[in-house]
Amino acid sequence: MTPNSKAQLSLLDAIQENGRYTQRDLAGSTGLALSYINRLIKDLVKKEWVNVKALNGKRLLYGLTPKGMSEKARLTFKHVLDAVDSYKAVRLRVLNLCDKLKQEGKKRVIFCGVSSEAEIAFLATLEMGIEILKMVDERNNEQRWLKMRVESFEDIAEYPYDHIIVTDIERFEPLVGKLLAAGVDAEDISLCIGHRIKPMTTFQMIDA
Repeated sequence: MTPNSKAQLSLLDAIQENGRYTQRDLAGSTGLALSYINRLIKDLVKKEWVNVKALNGKRLLYGLTPKGMSEKARLTFKHVLDAVDSYKAVRLRVLNLCDKLKQEGKKRVIFCGVSSEAEIAFLATLEMGIEILKMVDERNNEQRWLKMRVESFEDIAEYPYDHIIVTDIERFEPLVGKLLAAGVDAEDISLCIGHRIKPMTTFQMIDA
C-alpha cells in the first residue's frame, strides 16, 4: 500500500469508530498531522467516501457512505495482502481459522475460488482434520483442481456443508457476492485469512 492509502484507511477506521471526532481528535487517533487530516477529509468527501453533517455549534458529524464502506474493505484487504504475503503467514491464518471452526463444531467446508492461497488452505485444512467437500468457482467451472472437479454456485445453499471458505482473497468481493446471491448466509462465510463477512448495504470483512 502507498503511504496515502494507509493514511486513508487509518482515517476511515477512525471515522467508523466515532463519527463525532473533531479533526483534532482524528489527528490524535491516527497519528496524522492536523493539516493532512483536513486535506484527506476534503478528498474523501469529494470521492463520496465520507459525508459530513453539521451538529450544534461548530461540531461536525462524519460518516462513511456505502461507497466509503466498500473502499474501506478494499483498502483493508490490500493491507492484509501486504501483511500476509508469504506461505507461512497464510498457512498460519488458515490453521487459526480451522481451529475456530472446529471449536464451533464445523468440520465440513466448501472452498470458493481457485488460487495459490487455495492450495495453501487445502493442505492446512486437511492437517486440521477438516473435510473439504468441494471447490466452487464459475470462472474455472468444470476444470480440475487438486483432483477435485470445480463446480458452479448452483444449489450451493442446499449442500450439507458447515461453512464456506473463500480461498481467493483478491476476488473476494465478486465471490462473496455470488455466494450471497445463491442464498448462502453471510454468517457461514469466512475468508481463508481468518476474516468473516458482515452483511451491510454492501458487505465488508470483519475480524473473526
